[in-house]
Amino acid sequence: MAGAAALLSAVAKAKGIYSVASVAYELLENPIIVSDKSWKAIAIVANEKESDDKGFHEYLTQGVLSVESLSYDIKEKLTSRIEKSEKPFVYQSANMKYPRLCSRVMAGSKAVATVAVIELNRPFTEDDYETVEVLCNAISAEMQKNKSLHYTRGLAYEELIVELIENKDNDASSIGERAKALGVAIKDNIHVLTIDIKGFDAEYFSVTYMRDYLEKMLKGSKALIYGDNIVIVASGAIGNSLPDEYTEILRSFLGEHNMRGGVSRGFTRLEDMGEYYSQSLEALSIGTRMGGENRLYSYDDYAIYHVAKACSQTAPLQNYCHPKLDMLMKYDAGHNTTFASSLNAYLKHSRNITETAKALHLHRNSMIYHLHRIEEILGIALTDSNTLLHIELSFRFMEYDKTAFRNGKKGKK
Repeated sequence: MAGAAALLSAVAKAKGIYSVASVAYELLENPIIVSDKSWKAIAIVANEKESDDKGFHEYLTQGVLSVESLSYDIKEKLTSRIEKSEKPFVYQSANMKYPRLCSRVMAGSKAVATVAVIELNRPFTEDDYETVEVLCNAISAEMQKNKSLHYTRGLAYEELIVELIENKDNDASSIGERAKALGVAIKDNIHVLTIDIKGFDAEYFSVTYMRDYLEKMLKGSKALIYGDNIVIVASGAIGNSLPDEYTEILRSFLGEHNMRGGVSRGFTRLEDMGEYYSQSLEALSIGTRMGGENRLYSYDDYAIYHVAKACSQTAPLQNYCHPKLDMLMKYDAGHNTTFASSLNAYLKHSRNITETAKALHLHRNSMIYHLHRIEEILGIALTDSNTLLHIELSFRFMEYDKTAFRNGKKGKK
């Protein structure tokens, strides 16, 4: 076929993906979108500047398909269908005004991109299927020539971030110069957010798409895929410093996609990134172990448990606990009381009797009675700050590793 010959000629002349798609456009007479695994456009060949088709309009104006548009296709598993289909096929969801002729672009045994032809100017013909097959093979050949075309992101700043989190460069002046040259405009109050993607279902959204989406969600951030995680370096507030409503949006988003994230404390020097990346990993690890379904864990909330983890690596945690706490738990077990729980709540509420009573649904006088009995049982004064600090630390060690401690029986108030 003459069209196939023209496409192959374009590849031979190495004019690039856009040029190859432009030759196909002359044959197909319909808009062509070549997108990567993150649903970001690699090439768009169309005369239109905008469209009444939502997804097509997003590509024309933003260069990427939104999560909202992509979600319409999730139920029909479009991504999976494209990757598994060896031949082009026509697809139209409720969100699309015009059908698409879709096909995958392979690099070896891996699908690396998608071609979508939009039935806008004329109906598809049988010849179009063959043209799209040739187009996909031509694009694959171009991508094989230039491996960097598998990604539409600049990788230079990602290399800098990897060096920083691996502590390969601690020279503040050279880091500053490189960051400026690469356009890494990260200001003061930097945080590292590490998101575990092992539980993420890539059949619906590619990992690269999720990386780009999260980067867009956290304005001014830089994101990269690093091992089994998405690592985001962001200026401004995240976690505890972020407004509650935004934290809840991010936490809900992570839950919806079966991901969890750990957030470092804030810092100001890029050369310290390795230390704070480690904090985000600890927050993620300990939060996943202890935090239930919160999904987003701030290191500030788990720093004390990081101490417990460090101690547990040198000796059993019981060795670091105050013996009075074990005494109180044994008393509860033998007398069907809950004085240990009362003391724990008292310490968590900054030794405020009224707030503790509210939290335990006790009358204030009942709470005062509990505290007096605790003093009598343990033979200590609850004004002894050093003793209470040690007991509070012991409670946190218990929370970190409940299985390592003898549990008292839950009793009446």
